[in-house]
Amino acid sequence: MQAPKLSLSPSQWAPIDTLIDPESLSEARKQLYRGVQLVSAFSRAILPEEEDDSHAFLYWEAGQQQLISRPIGYNQPHHIGLHLPSFELRSFNRKGEVINRLALQGTKKAEALAWLSNETRCPLKKLQLPYDMPYIPLAAEDSYQLPEPHCMEFFCAAFNNGSLILGPLAVEFPDTEIPGCKPETLDYLCVMTTQVNIETRDFHQLHLGLSLGDADYPLPYFFVSMWPEPDTSTLPYLEGPGQWVTFPWVGLMLQAETLAQYPPAHQQQVAESFIMKGIDCCQEVMAG
Repeated sequence: MQAPKLSLSPSQWAPIDTLIDPESLSEARKQLYRGVQLVSAFSRAILPEEEDDSHAFLYWEAGQQQLISRPIGYNQPHHIGLHLPSFELRSFNRKGEVINRLALQGTKKAEALAWLSNETRCPLKKLQLPYDMPYIPLAAEDSYQLPEPHCMEFFCAAFNNGSLILGPLAVEFPDTEIPGCKPETLDYLCVMTTQVNIETRDFHQLHLGLSLGDADYPLPYFFVSMWPEPDTSTLPYLEGPGQWVTFPWVGLMLQAETLAQYPPAHQQQVAESFIMKGIDCCQEVMAG
């Protein structure tokens, strides 16, 4: 898996002390979701397809507060990205310098796709998504709207914290991918393959990640989920903060509301401990 080599990474935890109104966060998340799909559509059109769909993932560049694609090639811009604070598409050269940009505020989807096509010399008909966007019941001609700045700041802080917690896992554990943003869900996650049967090609995976929130849990949360989903009749005790979830997915979660109850100086340690204990608990469940 080839992912961008990011020169800038978060150096410290962004304290979770003020939680955003869930309704405002939900509206901002919808617009962020729409913007991410533009980068994803381009990645799908240009990059070789991966079985796990990771070619469409975006990667968090903390120093610039932006999500960027994998490296693309020599005949196109080296990366395409979405800068969160300004809510603009950007193209980059191999040095990471911005070549061009498009502010999404007031821009229609067709205009954004035309910009991508013109900027990257990718045929417009190839800039399609292989899935619907059920979270966004907006007409295709509706313009993108700049999310409220305090919501985007909150999302940037969440991605920074997710990068701090999840980034080291790819180094510490074998068969664990570096974290990336899954465009279908906006989950920032890394995948750990824990068991493979070479003959049957069956495998077990843990998904270690950060969700920006969803319809069931509107605020961000860390999670450890399992694939395939195991029997949940007997689940081990999780020591420390966090809770089991059995629907619509199976695993453990640590909500932002819970983290906010801890002093800022201790929050990163709490999140790290949750992920490590979650790995142990989920491996126990998958082992039967």
